[in-house]
Amino acid sequence: MVQLCTYCARSHILGRFCAIIEGRFCKTMPRKPFPDSVETAVLVKCKRRCALCFGLDNDSAEKRGQIAHIEAPEDIDEKNAAFLGTRHHDLCDSTSWQTKGYTPAELRSHQETLLAFVRAIKEETKPEMASRQERPAGRGGLDVYDRRVPIYRTTRQFIRDVAENLRLDLKVTLQFATDTDEALFLFDDDLAEYLETLFKKALRLRTLGLMQRILDHPEEAQNFQALAQEETALAMSLLTPDTHFVVFMNAKDPMPSQDLHSREALAPVFADLNKYNATTHFVGQSTIFTLTSDRVNGEVYCLAHQITVDGGKRRLMLASPRYLDTFVKLDGAWLFSERLLNPDWLEQRALS
Repeated sequence: MVQLCTYCARSHILGRFCAIIEGRFCKTMPRKPFPDSVETAVLVKCKRRCALCFGLDNDSAEKRGQIAHIEAPEDIDEKNAAFLGTRHHDLCDSTSWQTKGYTPAELRSHQETLLAFVRAIKEETKPEMASRQERPAGRGGLDVYDRRVPIYRTTRQFIRDVAENLRLDLKVTLQFATDTDEALFLFDDDLAEYLETLFKKALRLRTLGLMQRILDHPEEAQNFQALAQEETALAMSLLTPDTHFVVFMNAKDPMPSQDLHSREALAPVFADLNKYNATTHFVGQSTIFTLTSDRVNGEVYCLAHQITVDGGKRRLMLASPRYLDTFVKLDGAWLFSERLLNPDWLEQRALS
């Protein structure tokens, strides 16, 4: 039997005590190995990129590592599996009593971002893939990720916001349009069109919600008028300071009936819209003629319905305007630079 000094004996007893405590109170479920089919699916989807390396360090290089259980060690479903590099796998597989370890929710979030990046790589054209492969390992393809994934995150949050509040604040809706305006350059036409549809439907939901509130609470008409004035000011902020606005009320006359050359000059035009009790616009055919990274020219057809109330009598002004628009990108936001308005026809109707 080995004789221990007092210090060593105390350390030995303390060590045995800790081992007993850990064994009694910190028992863990045995880790079940993932089936081969799950391992293959995870490795193929992530292309052997570590979710934490990518999420924390923007490191997209291939890694040597293992497939880790995200949460329950006995759960061998693919949803509970993530490929981690050796360093991060060791950190996730050990217990730290002094520092905060990686949480399952944190790991899931980084893996979701990684998979979105890998899908983006698959969508690249051959020239894009060739240029990405020429860049140094570990940072290659991050330009695609850095520009696409923020749009993905913005869209996901926007859908959540709309689902929670069908009368979403107009500023939030317009900000969504600003934050996703590069989708036309980064994604295919279907996805860009989808984002535009989300924006339009969010605006329509809000309009329908406001109309319903007006019908349900006519006593709050003054509040709605103040809201209309606030939104008019917000709409004017979408114009460049030197915006050009031209109206041709007579299609046969080459001289415009209105020719305005600044945002301030357009203020009375916007203010005049407040005289309508309700307005509804249906946007139809939209064509882009020229498109660059900071300038767009196009044409839009529209059906405008504007209702006025005078002495208890309601009248509808129905018009079919055609807009020739020029947009420019200033300080990261797309703004109206010029609008040529050509009403193809107008009609006045009495409403019951």
